Amino acid sequence: MLKDLYKRRREEEEGFTLIELMVVVLILGILMAIAIPTFLGARSSANDAAAQSNATNVTTSELAYQVNNGTFVPSGAGASKLDSSIPWVTGGAASGKVDVWVASSWSSTIAGGTNDASTATGNVFLLEALSGSNDCFIVMSDQTGNGVTAYAVTTGGCPSALPSTEPDSTLGPGAAKNKASTLPANSHWYSSW
Repeated sequence: MLKDLYKRRREEEEGFTLIELMVVVLILGILMAIAIPTFLGARSSANDAAAQSNATNVTTSELAYQVNNGTFVPSGAGASKLDSSIPWVTGGAASGKVDVWVASSWSSTIAGGTNDASTATGNVFLLEALSGSNDCFIVMSDQTGNGVTAYAVTTGGCPSALPSTEPDSTLGPGAAKNKASTLPANSHWYSSW
């Protein structure tokens, strides 16, 4: 009797056909083709938002510190004087990190070198924050004259060289003269992100 029961159950069982399995695989493939680019786009946006947030937080802290102390803070002293939660780096921006050069003039700041060391002082700073998706958020602030803070974003990494002329504080950082001072990848200085 038990033998007949197993035999009958085995004859009644039916599996999926090859066509049914192929339809399921096709549907999963379509869903993945839609989901993967969306996920990668969201990941890139999140990387950019994190780098931009770090750049904005450092800029706000730098401007407040400069008002109170008469100088900006370079990367080498950023963790001890401003915010230890910011991912500071010296020697050039790295993925997810922020580098700040400080000097007394724009030309000295863009020269870099030891201007991100803890001993650098001045009223001009240049900040680079590189995102995980290789976009570079750049902030420049010159508080020696009328005071100007300008922003730029470049794609494909941080530039190896910056323009030798700074954004013009008399025209405002979003003015046409400032936009003529181009960065790599056809980027420009602007008054905000």
